[in-house]
Amino acid sequence: MKRFLSILSVVALASAALNAQVTRFVPGGFPTIQSAINASANNDIVIVAPGVYFENLVITGKHIKLSGAGAASTIVDGGMNGPVLSIGPNLGRSLLVENLTFRNGKGADTVINGAGAQGGGIDIRISSPTILRCDIINNRGGNAAGMAIGGAGGILVRGDGPDPAGPAIRNCNVLGNIGGTNIANPTAAPAAHGGAGGILVEEGTAFIRACIIRNNIGGDSMGAPNFRGSSAGGIGVILPSNLTVIEDCEIHNNFGGHAGTGARWAGAGGVGAGGAPYIHYCNIGGNQGGDALAPALQGAPGAVAGAGGVDCVAATIDNTYIRGNHGGLSGIDGVQGGAGGVNATGNALITGCVIGNNVGGDDLGGPGIAGAGGLHSTGGAVIVLATTIAGNVAGTDLNPGPIAEALLPTDVAGGVQADGGSVDISNSILYGDTGDLGGNFFVTAGDEIGGSGQVNVSYSNVEGLVGGIGNFDLDPLFVDAPNNDFHLSPNSPCIDAGDPQAVGLTPKDIDGDPRVIGLGLDIGGDESAVMVMPGSLEDLELNSRVNNQGDLGKAAKFLRNGDTLELRVYAPNACFNANDMYVVGSPLPTGVMPPSVPSLPGFHLNPLELILLGPGPMPYWEAPYLCGKRFFFHVGPTVPGWSLWVQGFALDSNAANGWFAVTDVHEFRFE
Repeated sequence: MKRFLSILSVVALASAALNAQVTRFVPGGFPTIQSAINASANNDIVIVAPGVYFENLVITGKHIKLSGAGAASTIVDGGMNGPVLSIGPNLGRSLLVENLTFRNGKGADTVINGAGAQGGGIDIRISSPTILRCDIINNRGGNAAGMAIGGAGGILVRGDGPDPAGPAIRNCNVLGNIGGTNIANPTAAPAAHGGAGGILVEEGTAFIRACIIRNNIGGDSMGAPNFRGSSAGGIGVILPSNLTVIEDCEIHNNFGGHAGTGARWAGAGGVGAGGAPYIHYCNIGGNQGGDALAPALQGAPGAVAGAGGVDCVAATIDNTYIRGNHGGLSGIDGVQGGAGGVNATGNALITGCVIGNNVGGDDLGGPGIAGAGGLHSTGGAVIVLATTIAGNVAGTDLNPGPIAEALLPTDVAGGVQADGGSVDISNSILYGDTGDLGGNFFVTAGDEIGGSGQVNVSYSNVEGLVGGIGNFDLDPLFVDAPNNDFHLSPNSPCIDAGDPQAVGLTPKDIDGDPRVIGLGLDIGGDESAVMVMPGSLEDLELNSRVNNQGDLGKAAKFLRNGDTLELRVYAPNACFNANDMYVVGSPLPTGVMPPSVPSLPGFHLNPLELILLGPGPMPYWEAPYLCGKRFFFHVGPTVPGWSLWVQGFALDSNAANGWFAVTDVHEFRFE
């Protein structure tokens, strides 16, 4: 009985603590956000009304919820007087910051060989908070000297917090930030990095999901022999302690930091990872790697220019678009122009991806080479599975004349360049790439594959390749490769041509369609869904977004409790009446595809488990959208391992069967 009473006492105390939670309002109850934070205790809530607040916030020693009315209307302006928000140490995921904009922050600089400089927007030290639906814009990281690392312009994560997965940064916009530079003391070696433009994870880890990282600039670097280099424009990972996950993010139009005198490498445009990140379902495009144009210091090797898309030591990249990126330039003392798509300096796994229409950086002469257009491997074991590498162009090597070429071959492939180590390619497409083949002696490259490393190819469509198990050379018949559409046309020879015994593939393709559809595995990043769940092929389309983020055309998305799901059903040619449009859903275990219903043409959801998603009462609501409707839903508790499949309807006599038309089907995976 005493033990039972003791348990009841604990429950009562816990209940009392929960009831003691206090909500503080700004400016209604407190004049400033910081004053409300200072007055709060664990589990308290600070709610900030719309407005612009000129403050530099600090949260230490308490797990609270700091919530604005929305990033568009609730703005914290740091006035370039320090980080807009500083967090830490030893705070976990229950510290929640949401629905706010953090702008015009400036991280503090650091002295030679001191601690790293501060981040400009949000500076997180030895903590793992949750940052949700925030905008981090127009901030600058602190500059560094000596062995220190420059601060991130947007968000800096430095050190490990209580959660081993690190801070959760979800559904945020990180826009127009500039990383801090690093100027090394010539007598201090080794030194460190400039700061990343968007997000920098240093000696820690992070979970970054459904974020837009755009128009950020990585910090430059210059200094002494063995000086490490610049940082990425978008996301940088340095000396990670655990697996950093970058998932379902749009990483566009970022610029890597340049490598100054004595630096070893310039920053990648999109993602620069000195560790082993997991990059999953991302779209990385239009990024520019940093240049390495400054001379090397005496006795030091020259620098490697930054890759346009991803620079990694050991990464896993799956179901990701890497398109339209440009590698940085390499100077007269440089080692290598930046790869257009991916530069791998060690082991890497690339599966279910599209690496297309990237351009490698030029080498301006001397001992270096230009960057490959698609993938440049400089050592380790790289595995490429079910990936499309097409339309890429290698940089140009300006090392002049046949004598120089005889001493150092400078040909570079447009598709895959393997300089050391090995590259194993299977179930993939390498087609329409253009190499730099200007050398006169010791030609080591073709348009698709080159370099001195070992390259093994099987069950792949490779332009110009002769021999090998399952390989062939045929036009893959992309839908519109010049405009970055590398989906397979219905009559592509790559459909059902993959290795029937293939292992290690992701369960979904680049768009989230199941692997395998039809008679066999399709070659490349796209599993053609031409004959699967196509709807009724009439004038009716379905678009979907989660928390106002993500690719409208992507089928597979992720849902959690508390998310907002938006579905758009519309008729582009206005053939159907918008008043008669609905959306329906059906739950299935993830990986199980909805069956077709022969008696209902184009309908693929189980009628026995059908959920009418709209229109209906709150929490569902609707609004007009073009020639159709937008439906909004608050997501309740979800069941991991299950998916919600959604299809749009128009109940209209103009349909081909006289009474209804349906869209294609979208999948939403529960977390």
